[in-house]
Amino acid sequence: MASEDCLSSVPALNAPLPVCSGPRMSGPLQPGDGLDTEGREKPGLQGLQILVVEDEFLLALEVEATLIGFGCAVVGPFAKLAKAMHAARGTPLDSAVLDINLNGEMVYPLAELLDTQGVPFVFLTGYVASDLPERFRRFRRLQKPLYPQALRGVFLDMRRAGELPRLT
Repeated sequence: MASEDCLSSVPALNAPLPVCSGPRMSGPLQPGDGLDTEGREKPGLQGLQILVVEDEFLLALEVEATLIGFGCAVVGPFAKLAKAMHAARGTPLDSAVLDINLNGEMVYPLAELLDTQGVPFVFLTGYVASDLPERFRRFRRLQKPLYPQALRGVFLDMRRAGELPRLT
């Protein structure tokens, strides 16, 4: 398929985003997805600096929008391991969301770096725990597809465990 054929299926920039009615969010955040009924962020995650590493473009955008909706600052998203490693070495991070398989390149070197730096992270992946190397099975893991409240829950669990800074 020619690249111009792909462009014809892309909605206009000002077109409204679709909203699904099921439990999985697609589109704008709804009350309860990190926002209160007045449209303000719920307390707990505002100001956290979160690295996002995901090679699926639309999912990366969804993770980014979800985190921004929770009041987080997003570093990335990155689809390439080398760029994500560079960002992790040069940017103060509070946490990260990592896809395991980046177009055939495994994210484990970045996971090891973040663990060494004391930066908590969650794998967002299609892999089950038994598919992971033994040393990575102890880390938090969410199954794809993305469920915003599950992602929020992981970060709130990190906060309760004292793994994330207290922000005001």
